[in-house]
Amino acid sequence: MISKSVAPFLALGSASLALAQDFIATTGVVAQNGSAPIRRNINELASEAGPQWDLYIQSLWEMQGVDESDPLSFFQIAGIHGWPFVEYNGTGPGRQNNGWMGYCPHGEPLFLSWHRPYVALYEQTLVSHAKAIAAKYPEDRRNEYVQAAESLRSPFWDWGAT
Repeated sequence: MISKSVAPFLALGSASLALAQDFIATTGVVAQNGSAPIRRNINELASEAGPQWDLYIQSLWEMQGVDESDPLSFFQIAGIHGWPFVEYNGTGPGRQNNGWMGYCPHGEPLFLSWHRPYVALYEQTLVSHAKAIAAKYPEDRRNEYVQAAESLRSPFWDWGAT
């Protein structure tokens, strides 16, 4: 049990870590009707070459253009998963094994429950960029692109398909 005289020092010591972080609520992508939009196959999305594909490519470009020190940059979000092995948002070092290994527990039972919130943050950031881009489209196309942004998610690649 922690002594009453030590507890305030522990609280003060951990406060600096909490204050060093930017709070980022990870909600994932939620459509206007409250449900998560369907993830689409990237090959189908690309062959359709419609507004969602346009927004997906433009959003990736925008994410990669954000300063790498921003916790919502492509660089920082990718670093949560693995390369580049950087500390994320002041949260402290990740897994250590012969050097920095990032935060992702590949090959461990925790992987699936860890990976879902990571993908939720990635998609949430991607769609945030898509919505901002869609709002800037010319008026005659804007509504089509705004609707496409509302139902956009990061597509999947079906590794088993031929």
